[in-house]
Amino acid sequence: MLYLFAANEYALVEKVIRKTVDNLLPQRNAFNFVRYDMRETPFNEIMEDALSYSFNTDVRVIIVDHASVLTTSNEKSINKEIPDQDIEQLSLLSDDVHLIFIARSSQINTKHKLFKFIENNGKITVEKDIDKNDWQRFVYAYFDRENLPIDREAAEELLSRVTNLSSFLQEAEKLAIYGERVTLPLVEELVTPLLEENSFALVNAFISGDKEKTIKIYQDFKVQNQEPVAFIAQVGNQFRTYAQIYICHELGMTNDAIAETLNIHKYRVKLAMDQRRKTSLDQVFNILRALSDLDYKIKSGQIDRFYGFEMFLLNY
Repeated sequence: MLYLFAANEYALVEKVIRKTVDNLLPQRNAFNFVRYDMRETPFNEIMEDALSYSFNTDVRVIIVDHASVLTTSNEKSINKEIPDQDIEQLSLLSDDVHLIFIARSSQINTKHKLFKFIENNGKITVEKDIDKNDWQRFVYAYFDRENLPIDREAAEELLSRVTNLSSFLQEAEKLAIYGERVTLPLVEELVTPLLEENSFALVNAFISGDKEKTIKIYQDFKVQNQEPVAFIAQVGNQFRTYAQIYICHELGMTNDAIAETLNIHKYRVKLAMDQRRKTSLDQVFNILRALSDLDYKIKSGQIDRFYGFEMFLLNY
């Protein structure tokens, strides 16, 4: 039997691949299970193994990873071209031999002869990327399948602290171990904020005049051993986003339109507009100038990087 699993994010197909292998092979060993990497192993060698007879097992599963020949990607591989006669040998496979091709891209080359052979004689699963507008629905669906309720605030905070599907699944599994419900305090305790999200939270606390929360976020940043210059750049980026949001608002754009134009989440636009009453566009520009001046003084050795940023947070 032939299988093809394809996705840009391997995590999208990892679970179904694992389930497929477990169903075919309840017990794995060196005789019935082998994994090849098509970037390094010639396809004819893989076929030679697949067609060889095994006296030690009935069912065999062969994983053929990084099958980029089946995609339009430019991943480096020694199997850029596969002779037709090698592909035709797939018809000689025993019914007890299962080849599972894994392509790390969802952009499939449907004209390739190997793809057509798998399409006619096997099963194909191609997972598309999760659209940014579908992420929240995906999160709720995931926890619903796990029979683990998640609060709205917790879902939003979790999404702000993960960068991709792999990191989401890792953090989600961690959250599932604790408690019978995912709450905002649980997410804040267990999931480490990203540098970008720390800077976003700091900007909101800073504009709100919440010195205690501002310093707490900064202390959390120090614990992560991050360089102040990098954090200053992130804070500057957040203030530039605020400036762009305020300008778009003055042009009469709605929150949804601003989010789409700036390619940011609507939740961020809402938070920025909530802060609009506490700060003005001119104040944001003044803060950006102050950050630029601080960055110059730190890089030119005029001021200690930690002390300079702390004084900025406390006194500006």
